[in-house]
Amino acid sequence: MIKYAPIPIDGNTLYIMADEKWIHEQIYNRPLEDIGKHKFIMSKEFVCFSGIEQKGNRRSLKDRFIFITSSSTTWNDFLDSVTQVYDFEKLNYIVFLSDAGKWLINGAPDLKMFPQNEIIMCLCEFHVRQKVNRITANQEYRDKLNKAIDDDKKKEFISLMIEIKDLKKDNPKRLEKLEEYEKYILNNWKKIKNMAASPSKSSIESHISHYIARYFSSRPKAYSRSTIENLLKLQEAKINGIDIKTLFLKSYKNDSVVTYNQKELDFSIFDNSSSSNIPIISYGKVDNLYNALFELAHC
Repeated sequence: MIKYAPIPIDGNTLYIMADEKWIHEQIYNRPLEDIGKHKFIMSKEFVCFSGIEQKGNRRSLKDRFIFITSSSTTWNDFLDSVTQVYDFEKLNYIVFLSDAGKWLINGAPDLKMFPQNEIIMCLCEFHVRQKVNRITANQEYRDKLNKAIDDDKKKEFISLMIEIKDLKKDNPKRLEKLEEYEKYILNNWKKIKNMAASPSKSSIESHISHYIARYFSSRPKAYSRSTIENLLKLQEAKINGIDIKTLFLKSYKNDSVVTYNQKELDFSIFDNSSSSNIPIISYGKVDNLYNALFELAHC
């Protein structure tokens, strides 16, 4: 386990972006009837930050913290970590940016830790434009639909959808998809408006692509559930500024929580015990080097 150091932020707003990525699962001894069928592991990524700052020609996220997991207890695990990193008692607004997936919407209310915490739900613009492009290939209709959304004209959007659906009335399957896209946009209309008003937009698709898809799903690979969770947590640690080599050395034969980014010294190497975290001593081969190191470790 890694206990991340707290991140103090200026202001009273915390932005949280979240999304999922499906990774192929490797299953041993699967039944014959399941051979050839694809199994997937749902990985999830949360990106937390306090705002956006300009650095030369590039913009970066301020006070960023990233959480990645494939756990079935995603929200509990995330809340345990994020509340250690940020002081929610000092926050007035928590802006949650997502694609409005069921697991995201159901868990977001748990971000309210104190009475003054107000959760503002936003729908990522990428998904809005994606749905509009799937509704029609006609650029004129696309422009009109986007303008109705941007201008907060819900009745105009509904009228345009009636026209578009009327053109497909003889195609039941296509009509069903159009109604699905329309429902998605109308049900999340308030979230779309919140996103338009938000000073910070969503870049979760880029984060998912760079930190998960690039390594675990863009190539024909498959992982067991335990292995992918370990790899995801190592990826998380690296992104958050943890030196993986130092992580390995500090956690060698250590079952306790490993703390980083804090000015703490670990003197456990000098503990007076019968065992040691020095490999050559642990192996028990008694020679001159063993005796010298043993005396140094247990003086």
